[in-house]
Amino acid sequence: MILACDIGTTSVKAGIVDHKGGLKGFSRVELDNPYAENFSVREWQRGFKKAICALAATHVKKIRAIVISGNGPSIVLLDAEGKPLDPVLLWHHTFADIGGRVRCRSYFLPKLIWLAGHKPRIYEKTRIILPCPEYICYLLSGRAAATLPNQAYRDYFWSDEEIVRFGLDKAKFPEFSALTAPLGSVTRFAHTEFALPQGLPVYCGGPDFVMALLGSGVIVPGSTLDRAGSSEGVNHCAADPITHGDLRALPGIMENTYNISGIIPRSGRLLEQAVDQFYPRPATVAQAFSEALTVRPGADGLLFIPGPERQTQGQGGEPGLGFFTGLHNNHSASHKLRAVMEALGMQLRMLLQKIREQNCSISEMRMCGGQARNPGLAQVKADILKLTVKLPAVLDAELIGGACTAFRALGEYDTLQQAAQSMVHFEKQLEPRKEYEQLYDDLLGRFDSLL
Repeated sequence: MILACDIGTTSVKAGIVDHKGGLKGFSRVELDNPYAENFSVREWQRGFKKAICALAATHVKKIRAIVISGNGPSIVLLDAEGKPLDPVLLWHHTFADIGGRVRCRSYFLPKLIWLAGHKPRIYEKTRIILPCPEYICYLLSGRAAATLPNQAYRDYFWSDEEIVRFGLDKAKFPEFSALTAPLGSVTRFAHTEFALPQGLPVYCGGPDFVMALLGSGVIVPGSTLDRAGSSEGVNHCAADPITHGDLRALPGIMENTYNISGIIPRSGRLLEQAVDQFYPRPATVAQAFSEALTVRPGADGLLFIPGPERQTQGQGGEPGLGFFTGLHNNHSASHKLRAVMEALGMQLRMLLQKIREQNCSISEMRMCGGQARNPGLAQVKADILKLTVKLPAVLDAELIGGACTAFRALGEYDTLQQAAQSMVHFEKQLEPRKEYEQLYDDLLGRFDSLL
């Protein structure tokens, strides 16, 4: 058994995974104020400790290793004593004043350039920087290192050349470690603090999106993943790189493959915000979704156009959401939420079209993350995209990806691909419904014309 843990943006997830990909135990802990500008690393520690303690105690004798993945690029700053300094530089924190002048391959360095310029005292106190999952591994093993999915990712973390070019201190950056190399083992301190067996091997899966790709089997050219949580990322595995202003091309997990990706910001957050604003009585997201899915496709002519996150109240709109067209008195809260769901599906279809225009063939889409927990929402996407949507048995695919990594490292499998082939399973397959094809084609035309 592997104890796999993922430090997400809004929650910490942990699972006990066997060598066939079976999830034998699961725990999720919501984080407090995950989008706060003063977010503290102690919140990750609290969530991690609470998520793993019950699982570890139940399966302690069967656990062969622990593996950690997490959100990024997020940075924890450590002082000379190895203690965390605030602030945590989270992946979604924007630094607009440097966005136009920093040009580098690294996704981490712009945050540190901002820190050095705007909080020089904290920068000077910093002795080492660690990405999110590597910090948790540091708590467990006492070793400070950054894990590369493979060597092709090196410059996307940081390179000596760019560190020097931007006047940063190379001594603050940890060594690199390979994905399947142990970062160490659980120390006596970690045994006491987290109730894990002392000496248990500690592995780092690195960025959560990499583990989600592995844990959903999207590692061979032609496969596609909709990683749909608080924000939404589409990842397509391709045999060739691309150049497109709205898309990102990173190395794939397997040699000679590429991850072509695009983002729909705050999609999951927008759905939750819509529930909060449209329903006068307290309602869970699941209850609201259930009611919205009883509304006929097309929401009786109501169309929603997402707006900027900080949008103010406008004509026919909701604060921070966007605006409606075709709104009339007969449209209920459920019509509005259905229209929001469909608008996100339209955005997703337009994003997939951009990927297709790069000579990428997409015949089906796999879906994981929080939004995948509602099959009705996944069916809406299948209808709008005119694609088969497959839902994995374990929707938190990062956990399966982490377990694949650990089992490969322990010699259970010869390759990561072999591990994924044995451990990734699918529970549902949703087919697009032909009767709604023309309706959504027409709706897309209206949607596109109003963007």
